[in-house]
Amino acid sequence: MGRLIATIAFFACFLIFALIKSLAVGAKTAYKAVFNKPDLNENEQLTLAAALSIIDVGLKQYYDPNHRNLVQAVLTITPKVHDIITHQGYSVTLSDTRDMVLQLIPRVHVYVPQEQLVEAATQLRNRI
Repeated sequence: MGRLIATIAFFACFLIFALIKSLAVGAKTAYKAVFNKPDLNENEQLTLAAALSIIDVGLKQYYDPNHRNLVQAVLTITPKVHDIITHQGYSVTLSDTRDMVLQLIPRVHVYVPQEQLVEAATQLRNRI
C-alpha cells in the first residue's frame, strides 16, 4: 500500500513538473515570437526600438484621453519617428510612417481605446 501511494505521488509530482515546464517553454517561445523578430536585423531592431521610445514619450507628452486629441498627438509624433527612420538610411513616406505610428501605439500605450485609434486613423486618412 505504501509503495502504491509513493508511486502515485511520484507520478503526480512528475505531471505537475512537466506541466510547469511546458508552460515555461511555451511562455519563452511566445516571448521570443513577439519581441525577438527573427526577420529583423540588428539595425532594424534598433530603429524599431527608437521609434517605440519616441512614440511612448510623445504620447505621454501630447496625448490626453479626456480631450481625445490622438490625431494631434500622432501628427506631432510622426515627423520625429520619420526623422529617426530616414536617419538610419531607410526610405519611407511620411504617410507610411504615420500608419506605422498608429499601428505601434497599442504596443507602447495600451490605454488608448481602440475606438480612438480607429477614429484617428479615419480622420488622418481623410486629411490626405
